[in-house]
Amino acid sequence: MTVTVLPASLYVRPCPNRRAVSYLSDGRQVVWEPREPGGALAVDAELLGQSVPPALAARFSPVSNEAFFVAWTRVECAAKLRAIPLLVWLRDRGLHGDPQLRMRTIVSGDLVVTIGQNTAKKNGLKPTAPGSTVRART
Repeated sequence: MTVTVLPASLYVRPCPNRRAVSYLSDGRQVVWEPREPGGALAVDAELLGQSVPPALAARFSPVSNEAFFVAWTRVECAAKLRAIPLLVWLRDRGLHGDPQLRMRTIVSGDLVVTIGQNTAKKNGLKPTAPGSTVRART
């Protein structure tokens, strides 16, 4: 599985069930195209160097920025895959993910990236391939 980080000068559109895209606050895009696409896909990425927003820090008391953004990206992916608004998810579940969804989180360079796939049997999804890399294009 490869996740690609693209510079702000390039634009890639999401493609349901084939490609998931997340946009970083610095303008870069994180793109995930699984080798064997199928079913609902999601990706979320955050910059490690950014601060946890004060309101979220007060509510969730994170141990570290990295721990917070790992949990945050997992929740963002779960909410996307379940089609639940993020604020509703946070109200009902806090920073707890969904064990029925297949998730993988990668911390690499200045990024935390989580990819997610709905693994419900009715979707006929295959598990994601082992091994992960994050490539950056400049």
